[in-house]
Amino acid sequence: MDFAAQHDKESWLSLYAEDAVIVDPVGAPPSRSLSRFYDAFIAPTQVGVTSKKDITSEMAVFRSVTIHTANIMTGLETEVPANLLYDVSEQDGVLRIQRLQAHWEYHRMPRQIISRGARGLGTIAFMLSSVLRSMGPRWTFAYVAATTKMAGELAKRGVHAWTKPLRHGAVDEVFLPGARIQVPGQSNVSLVDFAFACGRIELGELIASGDTISGLSSIEWRGSCRHGAMVAHVEPKGGRLRSARWLWST
Repeated sequence: MDFAAQHDKESWLSLYAEDAVIVDPVGAPPSRSLSRFYDAFIAPTQVGVTSKKDITSEMAVFRSVTIHTANIMTGLETEVPANLLYDVSEQDGVLRIQRLQAHWEYHRMPRQIISRGARGLGTIAFMLSSVLRSMGPRWTFAYVAATTKMAGELAKRGVHAWTKPLRHGAVDEVFLPGARIQVPGQSNVSLVDFAFACGRIELGELIASGDTISGLSSIEWRGSCRHGAMVAHVEPKGGRLRSARWLWST
């Protein structure tokens, strides 16, 4: 985030792999041209981050943060809680970001901006023109359409509710058949193995973005308490999970 705050585009781009993808926010179309993404979203904005918790788990980093922004044209300031998931790969002996998934609740941002009256509307117009110019109309319209379909408070309450049946081994109440479960060291844990190995689960700092719920977690795993994070994909209608990924330091 330092290079973004300094508006050092070349150094910021150097952090990412050549074929890196940014999904910001999760649920929006992926950005495969990082240069255009920078021009659309970072160049017109002063960006700062307050970190709540950073977790390194194998080749991934999960950050629970608050993102602070100020539009360079209007000076309007906003802040939004976010969970940032970085998947890292090695290229030519150097670790680079392969994929960034930014989990934040899109509806929070327009509400903050519109509440500022004419200054807010001017900020929205300026940002929209920046995105259109850099990303093109097709991507921009897909972005706007996607951000109106984000998971909400109901999905977050549902995730809190499923911690109880998991403690009693009722995984079929929580997961869809064939759901993928990942924990450090195991990329595909069966539902039966998960029910056997998992004990108490506590969740916090939950954020609904796209069809995902992410947050900090404490999970009893094979008799040991693991403090880390969780990212889960939620079935839109029934609320059960299509996948869940736990991250903790190993």
